[in-house]
This record gives sequence, structure tokens and C-alpha cells, in this order.
Amino acid sequence: MAEGLDIKRGNVQCAVTCDTCDNTAEHLCKTCYDKLCTYCKDIHSKSRSSYDHQVTKLNSESLSQLAAEPLVCRTHPGCGAEVCCRKCEIPVCEKCLVDEHRDHKTISTEELFLVKRKKLDEKYFFVQSEFPKYQAQIEKLKDSEKKNEKSMEMIENEIISHFKEARQKLDFEENRLLRISKAQHQCEQRRLETQKTRVSEYLDKIQSFSRMYQKDKQVKNYAFILYADVSIDSTIPESFPSFPSPFSLKFTKGTLNENIFAPPNTIGVRMMHEMLEVEKINVGTGEVETLTYQLNDDTFWVYLSDETCFQKFSRSEHVLFDLEADVSNKLNKPICVIPNGNVVFRKKTDSLKQVNANKKETKFAKLDDVPMCICLSKQNTEIAVAIIDSEETEVSLLKFSNDGQCLDKVNNSRLFKNSAGKISDRPKNMVENINRDIITSSKEVAVFDQTGKFRFSYVGSGNTKFPFDSRGICTDAVGNILIADVANRFIHVLDIEGKLQKIFHVSSKKDEFDPISLAIDANHCLCVGCSDGKIRVFRYIE
Repeated sequence: MAEGLDIKRGNVQCAVTCDTCDNTAEHLCKTCYDKLCTYCKDIHSKSRSSYDHQVTKLNSESLSQLAAEPLVCRTHPGCGAEVCCRKCEIPVCEKCLVDEHRDHKTISTEELFLVKRKKLDEKYFFVQSEFPKYQAQIEKLKDSEKKNEKSMEMIENEIISHFKEARQKLDFEENRLLRISKAQHQCEQRRLETQKTRVSEYLDKIQSFSRMYQKDKQVKNYAFILYADVSIDSTIPESFPSFPSPFSLKFTKGTLNENIFAPPNTIGVRMMHEMLEVEKINVGTGEVETLTYQLNDDTFWVYLSDETCFQKFSRSEHVLFDLEADVSNKLNKPICVIPNGNVVFRKKTDSLKQVNANKKETKFAKLDDVPMCICLSKQNTEIAVAIIDSEETEVSLLKFSNDGQCLDKVNNSRLFKNSAGKISDRPKNMVENINRDIITSSKEVAVFDQTGKFRFSYVGSGNTKFPFDSRGICTDAVGNILIADVANRFIHVLDIEGKLQKIFHVSSKKDEFDPISLAIDANHCLCVGCSDGKIRVFRYIE
């Protein structure tokens, strides 16, 4: 509209369209800057909201009043910005025209004002139309919270009434199962809080822009339009965030035998036919050797192969925290986030440190042997640390409280050894499953119960092009074991008993990479730390 506008002294040389209809504008409201045809001008003057507005004839003098407040150049303070750069769409001064804008064409501030005003009108109406969608999503998440709370109450009531039948024998197991179900409930609650925070951030952006835009119609905020970012995606994300419903827990009564000790299970979960990539986060150029998800604030801790520190990244690819660690020559860089937000990590070869949100480092635990792997229990009550002796012949598992107090030491002769009974390779990663099994990965994946007794191992499906080479491992809310097969660029999914459920191919010819490390985020999505310095987020369950 404004690009075809030719303003000469006293007259508007080409037609300007009315802001209300498609007729030619002949009048200008000096109060709200609306351009009006004769018919709309009469309606504007009689309307309750605009009857007292001052309307004048539309000509170059009236249009020039839009720029009544002198503009000051943002690049060179003190210099007046009398013209605008057509290419960059900002006001510029004489110094700008002989410097960075010397080869750019200029337009008048009146023309730029009309161009950007039109774009901001379009952005404003689009943002307003998107607002109900985000409000509806917040309400859905609130409803999910209520359902999750109600589900927890039902589970507690069923567990308590069931164990009343054999109180003396089952008191210990009752309390254990209540702790597990509460931990699962709290985990789901934190996931929902994280999802609410993301949607609330988008709502805040929309409301902030709407307030500023409505305020910009005052003459004193004339510069807001000229300098405003008119890109829609500066306020609205490229795609509306999709969140899965929280898992529903079900407690199944058993008879008075070992089956009664099974924890509450999650129902209604199905594996997708193919994984769907929903997000890509660039964190560097080297391999993402370590990937740990922090549920409390929806962030990632990574260790890149070409760095010397652990780094905390937001989903918007910003570095929020870094921890120097002298372990760059080691294949496994253990780190875990405990419920209070502190981070436990290996500072040096034989040193475990703890750091809080203020970057204050303290010793976490005194160890006589070298720590190889760290993981947090699914109930968030214990930290497991795998250590190996100086001769690298025996591996032990230490259980610590969140404040660094040693609770237990598991020293089974089969612990961390492969199916042949040998420590063929140091474990690269370790996780604890919902049934308290300890799972490690090296050349093969080995699973042990909480006493260190060997349960089963996994060495691949036998149908792959290259030998199975496991690196990253993680478990999800239903106890599935997910394994990154670097050599074949596959993700293997086992159930809690070790039965192969699915093999996903994560790389493609267009975008080749190796899956190195794994984690599960607040949306029950699989996060894959890749060889090209990116974290790719996939949906894999329905």
C-alpha cells in the first residue's frame, strides 16, 4: 500500500486505501492515525469510541504530522534520523548514509511508517487469533493436573486398603510401594509444570506484544512502529507445542505371594511405527558424549568431545552454566542432577564434586577408587555410583543419599561383568530402571538387580549391518530400555525383562549423524545427543 505512495507538497499523488474498507481514503484521523474514506469518516465521527477524535483532510501535511516527534538515530546518538533505509527498514542519519548504509536506497519516514504499520497490523491480528489456542492449552494442562492428582488419590486408597489384610507382614512393602507411586506422581507433576511453563512463556510474549502494540497508537510511541520487529515468529513459535497426556497409573491387586510386590504400572502406552523428530537443538560441533536432562527447568547438561567442561543448555540453544572438568581423555563423563537442583559430576579422574545454582562447588563424597558412572534412582531418593579398583578387576556399586551419605555398597562378583563373566570394557553409561535394576552399556548391555545379581544381557538383534555397539542408554516411565547403537545408527527398545520391542532408525541420507547419548524429557520424548553437535528430540510412544 505505502510503497506506491508519492507525497508532494500539498497533495497525495496516488490513491491511499481506507483502513476500514477498500475505498479511497480522503481523510486522516489525527488521534488514532486511521485513514478514512468519506463514508467511514462519518461513521468514525459518530462512533462512541471515536466521536471526539480530530479528523482532517488527507494530504502530505497531515501525513507528515505522523512524524511530529523528531527521531534520534539509534546508531549515532545526538544525530537526527530524517530519512529511512529501504533495505534495513530503520531510520538513519547522515553518518549512517556514508557508513554501513552508504549503498542502500532511502525512503521517507512517512513511507516507512505506513509500510511497517501495515505489517504490524497483520502481526497484531494474527497474534490475537492465536491467543485462544494457548489459553485452551493451559486449561487442558490444568485439567491433566487434576486428573493426575485424582489418580494418585485412588492409588493410595487402593494400596492402603489392600495391605490392611496382612499389616504385620506387608508393612515394609506397603511403604515402599507408596514411595514409588508418589515418586511417579511427583515426576508427572513436574513434567506438567514444565509444560505449563513453556506455554505460559508464549502467552506472556503475546500479551506483552499486545499491550505494547495497543499503546503504540499514542504519538509518543511513534518510534515503536519504526523500530519494531515485525516478524511473526519473534512472538509465535514456528509450530504449536504438542504435549502428551500424563501417564495413568493403575494398581493391580495380587495374592499373598511375591506378585503382590509389583509397583504401580503405567497403562495405555504404545510404540509408534516410526520415530518423529519434533525438535533440533544445536549445542556445538563435537560429539554430544554426555546428555542429562534436568526436569525442574527443562534444560540439558552436555559434554562435547571438543570441549573441556560440562555445559547447561536451554532449548533455545543458550549456554546457562558451565563446569570445568579434567576428564576429557575419558570416554565416560558421569554427571547427574539431584532433586534439589544441585549437580553431581566427576571433576577429575577420582573426584566427585557437587555444585549448586550459585556455582559453588563442594565435595560430594570421598571415594577410594575411580568413579566410572553415576545415575539417579527412579524414585529420586538415591544416587548410585559405580567404582572400579586400581587393578581394574572388580567393580562395586555405592548407594548415596542426596546429601552425600553412603547408604549401601553392592559388591557382587558378577557385577558389571559381561555374559562371559569378564570386565571386557568399562561401562560407558549406567541407569536405574523402575524395578531398581541397574543397566550398563559397553560393547553389550548388561542388566543386574539391586543386589548385583546378573539378570540378562543384550548384544543386538543379529539383523544389523554392523556389529552392535551400544553407547547411550536410558529408561522411560514404563521401564522400557532404550539403547543407542552407534555403528548402525539405530535405537533399540527393550521391555523391562529384556525382550526386544522395536528398532528405530534415527539417521537419514539427507542428515547423517551417529546417536551417542540418550535422555527422556518432560514430554516423554527421546532426546538423542548426536555426533554432529546437536540434540534431536523424537516422539516414539503414543
